[in-house]
Amino acid sequence: MTAARYRPRPRQLATSLARAPAPDGAPDAADFSPGQPSVSPIRRSFRPHPISSIAAVLCLHVAEGGAEETLRDRELLAKLRDLPVPAESALRRLFDLTPAEARLARKLAGGDSLEQVAQSLDVKMTTARSQLAAIFAKTGTCRQAQLVAILSRLAHLA
Repeated sequence: MTAARYRPRPRQLATSLARAPAPDGAPDAADFSPGQPSVSPIRRSFRPHPISSIAAVLCLHVAEGGAEETLRDRELLAKLRDLPVPAESALRRLFDLTPAEARLARKLAGGDSLEQVAQSLDVKMTTARSQLAAIFAKTGTCRQAQLVAILSRLAHLA
């Protein structure tokens, strides 16, 4: 079985890691009880035990996990997916973008691909590519990732 096909679930991983023998001085799965946060002892070595560290964190997460934790995790993931985008007026003013270029830039900053943006704005791919080239020239960027990073920063500042 290849690594790409097998992805263990967090609980499965925590269980299998907890069953692994812990090195001397490392916390054991029995050290964690539900609802009780605990602190593992600090090793004074330059090489930490990665398996025991992962097991400790995952066991703690599983021991503390409940319905409200799952709900909080989902809310956090929802917030992560909600990317802020700069205002169209700010893009037009700062970079001298046309209204069409500003709309395209906002959609890209929101996480859409160029193909998705072209479809949602009802323009052909050649038009979207030429507008993207103009945006690159006006913003001083040469890659889409650079552009999105700048637009993300701008959205957080504005």
